[in-house]
Amino acid sequence: MTVEAATPPNKTVAGTPRRMLTIVRSLSLVSLLGLAGAATQVAFDWFPDLQRDPEIQLSATLRTVVVEPDVTHGDYLLRTSQTSRFKAAPVELRRVTGSLFYVEIDAKGLKRREGELRWCLHDAETGRRLHAYACELRQRISPGTTSDRFIVPLWVQPPVDERQFVVRFQFRAKGVLLALLDSPPFGPCRQRSCGAPEA
Repeated sequence: MTVEAATPPNKTVAGTPRRMLTIVRSLSLVSLLGLAGAATQVAFDWFPDLQRDPEIQLSATLRTVVVEPDVTHGDYLLRTSQTSRFKAAPVELRRVTGSLFYVEIDAKGLKRREGELRWCLHDAETGRRLHAYACELRQRISPGTTSDRFIVPLWVQPPVDERQFVVRFQFRAKGVLLALLDSPPFGPCRQRSCGAPEA
């Protein structure tokens, strides 16, 4: 008769399957997290608007790129694809002559926030604002990313007074004035279409 000694309980052997299962689950979780992170990065690459704004400090700069004189209001509306406004405008208004300013806006920290571009007319010599030309809202800007650059065309009708003028552009966001810019000085409108007397 052969008597075999009883094998003592082996805690290591008994616990191995459970430990392996835990390791497999951990590795699976890490793999899933890695795939999720990669998928999120791909989504941000394709759709940058989805990325969270890092909440950097609000800032903006303005720069006059081009000033084009003697542009009729009708021509301005057509250039900026405002066809419905052009059709609705009286013929006399379409013929009014003004200056077309192309203003560059470089904004930071405005993702999913709205900026406002305004302009006022000032006397170039005294710096005083002409109250007949209130600083009304002229353009709303909605950046799609944290740092954006725009070029905005703005049409301004100069007065007929014999003096020099400047346009003061203001860019605001969240009620804060972020940038201020004065245009180069320019003279009055001498076209009959803007109310100047006949020569």
